[in-house]
Amino acid sequence: MKKKIIALTLISCIMISGLPVDAISAASTISNMGTSSIDIPAVGEVTATATSEPSKQELEKIIKTVKSKISIPSNLSVFQYYFNAESYYSATYWNLNWSSKDSTERITIQADNTGNIISYDYYNANDGFYAPKYLKSELKSTADQFLKKIASNIYENVNYKSSTFQGVYGGQYIYQYERVANGIPMPENTISIGVNYETGKVVSYYGNWIYDVKIPSAQVKLSESEAAAKIGKKVTMKLGYQNKYTTDKNGKTKIEAFLVYYPDQSYLAVDAKTGEVYTTQNEVIYDNFSTRSTAEASNEDKGGLTEEEIIKVEELSGLISRESAIKAITGNSSLLIDTNLKSITARLYKRSNYYNMTQDEIYVWDIYLSDPREVNYETGDIYRSYATASVDAKTGKILSFNASVKDYYNMDKKEWESVKVKYTMKQGQTILEKFLKSQIPTMEFMEL
Repeated sequence: MKKKIIALTLISCIMISGLPVDAISAASTISNMGTSSIDIPAVGEVTATATSEPSKQELEKIIKTVKSKISIPSNLSVFQYYFNAESYYSATYWNLNWSSKDSTERITIQADNTGNIISYDYYNANDGFYAPKYLKSELKSTADQFLKKIASNIYENVNYKSSTFQGVYGGQYIYQYERVANGIPMPENTISIGVNYETGKVVSYYGNWIYDVKIPSAQVKLSESEAAAKIGKKVTMKLGYQNKYTTDKNGKTKIEAFLVYYPDQSYLAVDAKTGEVYTTQNEVIYDNFSTRSTAEASNEDKGGLTEEEIIKVEELSGLISRESAIKAITGNSSLLIDTNLKSITARLYKRSNYYNMTQDEIYVWDIYLSDPREVNYETGDIYRSYATASVDAKTGKILSFNASVKDYYNMDKKEWESVKVKYTMKQGQTILEKFLKSQIPTMEFMEL
């Protein structure tokens, strides 16, 4: 009876839509657990690289490398992980989580595919953070030593910038570091380390660092005044009102409005060697590929795997690849896949099986398809399609799928555009049942 109910629910989702589509799509709720994207030439064509697929060897290497830098207490015996595939927007990264059986203590680490630690989070329900026992100056050396231990390859290339107090609910002093190359700051490459001000333990770390980037020499051909002159030619001042916020010693914030001239360009930079003026950063890199020295790579053999970690590593053997999971969606002619969905997200993780009560947990590929084109508000070209899906990472069967459909309401004219319905309800039901049979051969159907 349960399978019959599922079929009826999916059909209901389609009937509610009532819009013309080229194919019928099955829709169900999925949890949005995280993303990493890949650019593909066309729908159905997926190109994988060596670092975009998880493997036993890669997971084992990452665990060992991370544990050579971070000590994992023996009581944190429950191990979980998820994998984000390489993409246009980010490189491959792993999220590793160790926790106690009662979940009162945990360590979560995000690392790139070569073991560089991107983030670290430590939680202990028994740690207090109400009354600081240390001054900020007393715990700075703790932050310094932690940085040196987990990121020795970048430690010599940072400058300490500042520290802040994160109040009662945070319980931390936050220490900020900035990258320096050839004596010149790189303000977009930063490190942030949080130390609990009552226990004196490091509880958070985040590194926004580009590892494999060629740093130009510090020799310039343009002076500061020449650069300023070039920018002046590109800037047009506009008149507008802006707010000013001031906070007094009692924590009360005052807001004032000012009439100001401000530059029409939100970003301006001048190439110190060529004099070229840049009005935008063409590509934003969120997570980055990296390389390690031979000495650093050898450290991955220092940490042994626990029995729990070995089990998780072995479970990877029976799972389908990211490429296969994506093709299960993009290659299925029954699903509504907009031709502009060029960017695809893929993430592997383990979760409860909502669709089969006989299994506790299953590995799932979460997939998100999006239209990467910029929205053009001037022409009214603002609709960008998307689709979400989840695929059983063991069987390759589609667990859920949901696609957007363009709204036929014209906002400018305040009226509905004419709609040509291509399929009858009966035809739609037939297409849906065919799709469902391909995914669940044992499913039975009943008339509405």
